[in-house]
Amino acid sequence: MSLWNSSHWSPARRKHLSSVTALAVIATLLLGACAASTSSPGASSAPNGGTASEQATATPTLAPTATPSPTATPTSSVPLSQRIYAASLGNVYSLNIATGAVLWKYNGVDTDYTPVYSGSAVYFVSNDTTVIEAADAMTGAILWSHPLSGSIASFAVDAGKVFVAFGNTVAAINASNGDTLWHLNVKPPKTPGGVSQIFTYNGVIYVGLPDLLLHAISEANGKTLWTVAQAGYGTPLLVSQGRLIVTYTCGAFPFFILIDWYNICAGALSATSGAHLWSTQIGVTSCFFLFIGCSGGSVFFGGDLYGITANGTRLYLAVQNYYSTSSSAFYNIQDLDAISVNSGGTYWSYTIPGSDQGKSTYHTFTLEKVDGTAAYYESDAGALTALRLSNLKPMWTFNIPGGQTNHFFEIAGVLYVLSTQSNLIAVSTSNGKVLWSAPLT
Repeated sequence: MSLWNSSHWSPARRKHLSSVTALAVIATLLLGACAASTSSPGASSAPNGGTASEQATATPTLAPTATPSPTATPTSSVPLSQRIYAASLGNVYSLNIATGAVLWKYNGVDTDYTPVYSGSAVYFVSNDTTVIEAADAMTGAILWSHPLSGSIASFAVDAGKVFVAFGNTVAAINASNGDTLWHLNVKPPKTPGGVSQIFTYNGVIYVGLPDLLLHAISEANGKTLWTVAQAGYGTPLLVSQGRLIVTYTCGAFPFFILIDWYNICAGALSATSGAHLWSTQIGVTSCFFLFIGCSGGSVFFGGDLYGITANGTRLYLAVQNYYSTSSSAFYNIQDLDAISVNSGGTYWSYTIPGSDQGKSTYHTFTLEKVDGTAAYYESDAGALTALRLSNLKPMWTFNIPGGQTNHFFEIAGVLYVLSTQSNLIAVSTSNGKVLWSAPLT
């Protein structure tokens, strides 16, 4: 798994995992071999009570088409290694990484799904959410278009394949020509679950499906390697250091008569076997209606996750917790926590200034990115802050014109931020200064 995530989730995500615009700023120089996160009979038994009985079918669902539609604007001689790709206003754009100049654009894209650049193509979802398409990264010409039998929930690109989750199905599509390689169907219960983001790691897909199971699926043939119940471990959030990171409720106890309290835990499963490795409490939530629980009651504080990412052997989470005052009043407050990917042990916890809901003015913050120097988090007012990891002190704050965004990437010391005004902004990670700004129209 590379440092950027090429798996993408549908707009049904929570606020900190969704937006109406999307950004993909991945340069060729980062890709090397592949783009990875960034969505049966004869099989052996899986750990933790899971089974590996599902077998993929190699029969194509619907045939792809290679008919180009809308025509891309003229290209230039700028090499792929000097380009970035963004999506906004129903378009995919190719831009010069040095200046922000638009090289081509293609219309008819659902920009709630971040486009993925891999090899020499850009992959994206059509504006009706039922077609996955590939465009030539140099010219914007459509290479193939593959219709599906339902709305796409998430997709990922890895090792020459596009993996798509829709309805009760996960399908693998040949990234070069759009042919279906295999598809896996599951049988959901009467009350089905949703579809999680797809993650890829070492030739395996990880995805939560409507059958309420978390699946590990072979990229090569679609065979289910193992499953675990999502009720026990939630849905996948990322894969790092051979560990599949999840969050889930890890205990409930009644308080008074109509209130439940739940511990919120982060945990790790083995990416190869699904075995539980560790868990640690990261927060507490509470809700009305004891016998209904938080799924049917009213959550009134604590327990929300506002971003998670890994860098090396450390896992970083932005968590909304609660605290009490001497007057027994309870308020939400947000912490940025650093914990070990390998053990779940805590390195440090940093309370984000301005997140205290006990004050007259407060904001909600989303963790966007962590590199070797800083953690970058953004307020609901559009203030992007770089927190130095060595001393937990702010380095700089940049106010995003037009308000907040949920999507940005870092390449070689530059953050590329897509504002709500559809401006793509290049910001230096060292000082927060704007290098260039390009309006996307």
